[in-house]
Amino acid sequence: TATIFLNGYGEKQYNANVYESTDIALSTVKLSVKDNQSIFISGEEVVLNYTIALKYTGHYDSDILQRLEDITLYINDMEYDTTKYENYTLTNLKPGEYTVYYKTCNQESNTVNFTVTPITNWQQLSDAVNDAKGQKINITLTLWDGNYTNTGTITWNNKKIVLTIEGNGQTIDGNQLQVFSINKGASLVLKNITITNAKSDYGGAISNDQAKLTVADSTFINNYANTGGAIFSYGNTNLTGNKFINNMLREDWTDDRIEKWQQLRELVLTSPTMSEVEVSKNFVAKNFHVKLPAQNNHLF
Repeated sequence: TATIFLNGYGEKQYNANVYESTDIALSTVKLSVKDNQSIFISGEEVVLNYTIALKYTGHYDSDILQRLEDITLYINDMEYDTTKYENYTLTNLKPGEYTVYYKTCNQESNTVNFTVTPITNWQQLSDAVNDAKGQKINITLTLWDGNYTNTGTITWNNKKIVLTIEGNGQTIDGNQLQVFSINKGASLVLKNITITNAKSDYGGAISNDQAKLTVADSTFINNYANTGGAIFSYGNTNLTGNKFINNMLREDWTDDRIEKWQQLRELVLTSPTMSEVEVSKNFVAKNFHVKLPAQNNHLF
């Protein structure tokens, strides 16, 4: 409510007034980064906090600041977005130096500076994935030249977004540990990455537990497991342009397992491709079927 005093004639109150932003006088126009953080790992969210205060609080509707919709954000002196008066989150920033400020009501905020560093080692990748578990927007993490020696399995469980890891030609040394574990309902995309020397009971390199896994243009070498030398998938799996080299199962060859292997070998030789209906009716196929993005008659 705005109150207007009329000289000698009392006062009148008006609600839901319309203001141009140029009509609003401000005493505070401040920008800050959450927790005053200045260094971020590639893929990490950057939360910007706006602080705006009126110069004359009694001259405007009480909710005038909440109705501001023309806060223009600038990144590295380039107009980036126009927002409301609420915290703003930057995602998927590439490595580099960033200078950020905003303008509103003919005024300009202070400038904040921060750095986004590239992912160059296993711990940074693990930290970036953990940060992504709380995000709500699909995110891509890119690996840069560095040392990726596994020190603990990365578990992905955010059902709300798709996490893409762009390997950029880098190699992950599994270090006799499983590399990725994907929980039910989550989605993970791996591109152009090599995983070697990984080991687990189920899926030496990757375990997919009723999730969605896409792997493209990647290589799996010398990975070991009791079941699924490179990948164990009990979910939706799409494989495109990958290489599987010397991935082995480490189970003893009991009579039962020899029989299953013979059944699988016969099935692959006679029916390298099967429809989903055929798979649903075949016990052996149910356990080993991988859904390809398109019909494919090659054996891998």
